[in-house]
Amino acid sequence: MSSSKSNKNAEKSNVALAPVGEPLTAPVHRAPAVPADRPPPIIGRGRAPISTEMARAPGAAKEVRASARYIQVVGPYAPPAEEMATAIETAHAWYTEANAAANWASYASDQSVRAYEVLQNKLSVIATPLTYAAERDVTVPEEFNDLSGLVLARSDAGKRAAVNRKARERKATPSPKRGGKKAAPPVVTQPPAEASPTPPAAPAEAAAKAPEPPAAPPAAPAQG
Repeated sequence: MSSSKSNKNAEKSNVALAPVGEPLTAPVHRAPAVPADRPPPIIGRGRAPISTEMARAPGAAKEVRASARYIQVVGPYAPPAEEMATAIETAHAWYTEANAAANWASYASDQSVRAYEVLQNKLSVIATPLTYAAERDVTVPEEFNDLSGLVLARSDAGKRAAVNRKARERKATPSPKRGGKKAAPPVVTQPPAEASPTPPAAPAEAAAKAPEPPAAPPAAPAQG
């Protein structure tokens, strides 16, 4: 692939971004389909090209092709001049294409949001009368089946999300009626009551010195 061809491909890939405003129109350009026989994606980041080296790529390819001393300078075991130049141009072409694709993807994503906002504003105008007519005329849902689905799709999605959220909340906090165990009340531990101080025992010496009670008087002799 020559440098002129790669530059032409780059020019085709760089789509001019039209000014945005309402009413929006459908995109004129289409992103190309990925080939069905594409190789499997590279696992991990891999070595990505940088802008400073890719800026030199077109000139490097020209130098390799134009030089008669390429093999003499780089050695007899180096890739042939045409093979090296083609590899340089191919890497540069895909680098340019990747940048153009990222630019287009950013533009297309922004336009998608803008077009969707315009659509939602218009759908909000017909939502109520269309629903009213569908409730009173059985032929309306048949005639405008997809339009009705388009009007109600976002509302239905929000309702399903709310139902799923409530179901997750109930599952996270089971109630006794649903078989869940009731939490036991917290156990309050009372501090132990302080025991009354026991009076000290009397010393042994004090007990020994205590006076003994007087002896009982002798009994009087019996008279005959």
